[in-house]
Amino acid sequence: KRRDGRLPQTGFRPKFEDFAREYLNGPILAQKKVRTQNNERQAIRRWIEHLGGMRLDKIDVTPEN
Repeated sequence: KRRDGRLPQTGFRPKFEDFAREYLNGPILAQKKVRTQNNERQAIRRWIEHLGGMRLDKIDVTPEN
């Protein structure tokens, strides 16, 4: 797997809030329409409140039972 480049990356993973702030200030969002930018900003703010200090590699989409 190592030779094929299929191993997961090792090392430090940023917190969601740090990653989100970088995205919000980056060029990808700036290229979108103003209404889309506003929608993404408000949605990401809610995710920051919910996930804030959680590291990206710890986020899981499966529901807890």
